[in-house]
Amino acid sequence: MEIIDAHAHIYPEKIAAKATDTIGIFYDIKMDMPAGTAEKLLENGKKAGIARYIVHSVATTAHQVRSINNFLKSEIDSHPEFIGFITLHQDLTEEEINAEVEWALQNNFHGIKLHPDFQKFNIDDEVAEKFYRAAEGKLPILLHMGDNRYEYSKPHRLVKMAKKYPNLNFIAAHFGGYRCWDEAPIYQGLSNVYFDTCSSLPFISTEKAKELIDMFGADRFFFATDFPMWDAEGELERFNKIPLTDTEREMIFKSAGVDFVFELPFAEIKELSPKQFIALLEEQFAPKAIVCGEDFRFGAGAKGNAESLKTLSSAEICVLPLLEADGRKVSSSTVKALLSDGALEQANGVLGEPFFLLGTVERGRQIGRTIGFPTANIAYAKEKFFLPLGVYETKVSVDGVVYKGITNFGAQPTVYGGQVCVETYLDGFKGDLYGKNLQICFIRKIRDIKKFESLELLKAQLQADLDRIKG
Repeated sequence: MEIIDAHAHIYPEKIAAKATDTIGIFYDIKMDMPAGTAEKLLENGKKAGIARYIVHSVATTAHQVRSINNFLKSEIDSHPEFIGFITLHQDLTEEEINAEVEWALQNNFHGIKLHPDFQKFNIDDEVAEKFYRAAEGKLPILLHMGDNRYEYSKPHRLVKMAKKYPNLNFIAAHFGGYRCWDEAPIYQGLSNVYFDTCSSLPFISTEKAKELIDMFGADRFFFATDFPMWDAEGELERFNKIPLTDTEREMIFKSAGVDFVFELPFAEIKELSPKQFIALLEEQFAPKAIVCGEDFRFGAGAKGNAESLKTLSSAEICVLPLLEADGRKVSSSTVKALLSDGALEQANGVLGEPFFLLGTVERGRQIGRTIGFPTANIAYAKEKFFLPLGVYETKVSVDGVVYKGITNFGAQPTVYGGQVCVETYLDGFKGDLYGKNLQICFIRKIRDIKKFESLELLKAQLQADLDRIKG
């Protein structure tokens, strides 16, 4: 299993010892680790089996920004194990910040690291919003969070900004707030806030760590050491004591390795010629390689193809052959056509995995529990492809455990008079699901939706549905 350290500080050799000591003094923690150079990070991480690292350093003045970012660039260029996050400073002008972000995109950086307590700015101040405007839709921001000695990085400030900038991903370090762990529930419902595990496990119980991971889902966490604060082997040992499933543990170890996804709004690019489209990609992302299928088309009028891509782009072009599944070409149009026709099982075959829905459980009218079938209600995202209405056999993942489920997708004529919803009964689940994140995988349609004359008849049908999926 590949392990990625999602939070590591590195410094030039001539200042590494002083910088490491300064961190210890700031937090009043004895620093037993060696000076935080790139070589010492790799040496320490190798002992713990760490394969890759998100590396960064923090500028405490504006004039340090470019020299630090140049240093980070030289290190990520020299070490393929490194994933770089630039630094910024609030005393830079908005134009300077925008320019630094564009430079980062062109030089293979993947994010921004800020430390409000070191840099002395409130996360929700106007001066900080320069960072968010520049980064939104381009790069995630990793923030030091929390410290009961300061107000700069308190969780409530990040919640305010996460709501204001919904298209910007934030990573809230230290389980969402160093020494502010009891405030973590304030982040619930924010889909653009993620967390790392560093500088927390020496201070909180494994039960508290498990509670926080369960609260948001393992897929929202990154394993991290905060090097040179903590020894990688020690952090890994503490992390492995958290009672997680193998799947949850793997999610956290590997999640930092997933490339960030950038959406190009179709309305803004649909009129671009193939040449203009490739120019836009290269200006904004400076790709080293582009992967496409052999039937790829791009540009206004679909005039561009895989061959013209090779001519127009300076990047390495990798053209993949078409795939087939069950005798059908694997494509979004094929999947949508099958789903529209109610051929869910065939669509799943083409997809290679079940069609699924992610969502957070919301409060409903709680009528299901009165007839012995308590259900979890989640919203169906507007951008998600719409399934035919019906009752489906599903598999539901919650907190790393998979349950057989019955999902009503569409109207509820018996109890709600026809309101569209997604309502799922989890066979064998005991406990409270409100606020939990669910993944619902649709296996097959078992019947159409119909109205029953009484709740007793509805209960009898649900029991028959359950017997069918368990049979």
